[in-house]
Parts: sequence; structure tokens; C-alpha cells
Amino acid sequence: MIWLLACSTSEPVLEAPATLEGCATLSLSSLQTTCHVQTAADAGHVGDDATAREACLRTPEGTWRDECHFRAGEELGRGGFTDLALRHCAEAGRFARNCVTHAAWGLPPNPDLTSDGQVEAAMTEFVQVVSTALEGAPEGVAPEALDTLMSRAWFNLYVGSGVADPGPTRGLEEWQAAQARTAWAIEAARLSDLDTDGLVEAWATDTTLRGEPLEDRDNVVGRYASPILPAAVETHPHTGTFGGGARLRVPEAELDIRIAVLEGLFFDEDTPPATFAAHLEDPVPEVRWTAAKLTALSDADAELALHDEVSRAYVEFVRKEASRRRR
Repeated sequence: MIWLLACSTSEPVLEAPATLEGCATLSLSSLQTTCHVQTAADAGHVGDDATAREACLRTPEGTWRDECHFRAGEELGRGGFTDLALRHCAEAGRFARNCVTHAAWGLPPNPDLTSDGQVEAAMTEFVQVVSTALEGAPEGVAPEALDTLMSRAWFNLYVGSGVADPGPTRGLEEWQAAQARTAWAIEAARLSDLDTDGLVEAWATDTTLRGEPLEDRDNVVGRYASPILPAAVETHPHTGTFGGGARLRVPEAELDIRIAVLEGLFFDEDTPPATFAAHLEDPVPEVRWTAAKLTALSDADAELALHDEVSRAYVEFVRKEASRRRR
């Protein structure tokens, strides 16, 4: 529609990037609106928050203004301006959740933190930054956003660093400890050939695993799981994982690390389905449910003799989701 309007009028042809001055030369309000949205995005791309905000103020209230804040937040986040990005996400209305997810993708890798105290201080500060930036966000967005962004922050700390030190994962609140253990497990699995029990033992004994860091930590390749949960476990405590997924969590650290390790091994695309299938009869419900999910995700055609109703529901759900996406 916008293209047809542009072709049927004598409106000037605007050059990229869009600007507030350029938008003002357009006579059709519909073209001015889309121009302001693009201006906000282009300004966000170079970290110009003031121009992005002014562009959104000139956009009509409602869906278009929500879209304007979404595009500005998305681009600011891509450039690593996380605080500014989240402030736009808080004003993005129904687009707020997607805006936060995109901002999390752009969260820059953490600087080298050499002590547990430095890590704790940095993460505490980041929690405050996120909480402040999302004040006024639509109901329910802030808690989900904090979970998403903190899971990414822990991922950035560990994954690709070449060091899997269990120390920073201890002494945290339950929700954040689960995120930290997941990130530790991903890097620990990358750095070693240890099996599930070996990785759990390394964490339990405070063994630091070391290896070569990744050259490009901004583009880490791995397997990801959907954040959508089957009805059988959707009310069960869970925590965010990198890529927008979710995993089950339990309050006991010595049990939760087993779930984290399975998820960490799943991120490694070379981990065979048998690694997860070995835990389908685990006495801890959340461990065997996780094993069922990851077995089904890594082998869509596996014939599984499951005696646990929730595990069966998880496998059925995963396969339905996979089938739906292939359509």
C-alpha cells in the first residue's frame, strides 16, 4: 500500500538513512508515519537515542508508535546500547516482549571478570539496570525480560571464554543460579570430553575446566529449544536459556546441575541422543522430563518406551511443534 501511494504522488524520493527533516517534506501523513518509524530505526542503529525518541513522539499513538519504539529498541540493542534499547521496549506495547528478545541478542560479551566478586557486582548492577529501564513496561514483561536478559548475560560470561569456573554459579538467588549453571555447563561441555556424570562431578568439586577460547564469541553456534512448554509442566519453575528457550529448574543445586548439564550437552550439536536417553528413568522427575524433551529434540524418530506420563506428554508436544514448523 505504501509503495502504491509513493508511486501515485509527486512525493520526493528520500535517501537512506531517514531523517526528521526528510520526513517533514512529505505531505501524506501515512508516508510521514512510516518515515518516522524508519528514522527511529536508523537513529537507533548508530546509537542516536535522542533522534529515535523524537521520531517516535512524532508518530501517532497506538500501533505505529509501538512499532516505532520496537524498531528503535531493536536497533539500539543490536548496537549494544542495552539500557537505551530497553527503555524503548518498555514503551513498545504489544511488541515489548519481542523487543526485549531482540535487545538480548545484541547484548555485548562481558569483559573479562577475574574474580567471583567482580562477577557478582557486575550481575547485580545489570539486574538494576534492566529493572530500572523496564519500569512502566506492560504487565508481565519486566519479569520475563529480566529472565531473558540475565540468561544472556551469563551465557556471554561463560560461553566461548575458554574457562568454565563453577565459582560464580554459587551463592546466587535460585532463578539466577539456574541460569549461571546452564551457561557454565555449555562451556564445560565445549571444553571437555566428560560425560554427564563427569560434568556434574566437575561442578560439585569446584573443578575449573580450561581450553581454547572461541575467536568469534558474537556468533556461537549451538542447538536451541523453544520457550513454549507443554501444559504438563508450564506452571513448573523454569528459567530462560540462551536463544530464547526455557528449561526446568529445581531449588536443590545438586539436582539442578544435572538438568543444566543435560541442557549444556544438548547445545553441543555433536552430542548423540543416547546421552539424553540414558536418563529417561532418572528418579528425579525434572531430570527425566528434561531427558525426554532433549531425546525427542535430538532424534525426532526415536522410539521411546516411556513409563512417565509427563515425559510422554513432553515428547508428544515436542514432535507436534516440530511438525507444525515444517509446514
